[in-house]
Amino acid sequence: SMKREDLDEPDSEVRLGILCDAASLAQDLLTDIDTLGFEAQRHPVGMLCAEVRLLLAEEWLNKGDAPECLSEAQAAERSLQRLKQERNHPQQRKWLAKAASLCGRAHLALNQVEEARRYAEVAQKSGSTDLLRELAEVL
Repeated sequence: SMKREDLDEPDSEVRLGILCDAASLAQDLLTDIDTLGFEAQRHPVGMLCAEVRLLLAEEWLNKGDAPECLSEAQAAERSLQRLKQERNHPQQRKWLAKAASLCGRAHLALNQVEEARRYAEVAQKSGSTDLLRELAEVL
């Protein structure tokens, strides 16, 4: 069984393995919920899925793997956008901003400045200005 300390483990490979497993499990759970029609559980489990994907995206970015980061952050962004019924949910807005910020940072790492700028604007609309500052430093 997984313990909180395991996630704080300094070894990046261990963290990546745990987060990949968690993302896969959360996705399976979401699929089961959709299949069974448990609409009330869709939002909390969708949020869990997105959170795990954002953690995974951040881990990939820290490892210097921008394409993997981009893939996970975009998946998180898509799943957050699908949770329409509670779009004004404060945590959802925060994570949409984080997803946009991670996508932008990945594009920046891949020297795709235009894409990074587009994501910076999205992140700013959701209340996050970190990416705009990073862009300003680079340009």
